Amino acid sequence: FAKLAMHQSIQERKANQYARSYAHLPLAQVLVEDYAKRWKNLPEMNPETQVATAVGCTQALYCALQGLINPGDEVILLEPAFDIYHAQVKMAGGTCVF
Repeated sequence: FAKLAMHQSIQERKANQYARSYAHLPLAQVLVEDYAKRWKNLPEMNPETQVATAVGCTQALYCALQGLINPGDEVILLEPAFDIYHAQVKMAGGTCVF
């Protein structure tokens, strides 16, 4: 069953390339629709360019910190804190302030 389904998918060119790096488009479209229903005043969002998904909160936090922290930035952490916060701030070039 699995081999046949994979073969058919490859023949139909549905599964022979990497997924988009920021969000699987059908998922991004559903998220945009859901957000529009929940928050009426939210500006219109483009699912192709304004939606990103992550494998989990650790990856999402890592990506956010890498994009927001510049080398030398100070980041306030409240204690007790999850141990990964400190490491991710350091990886982004920041300094933790408690």
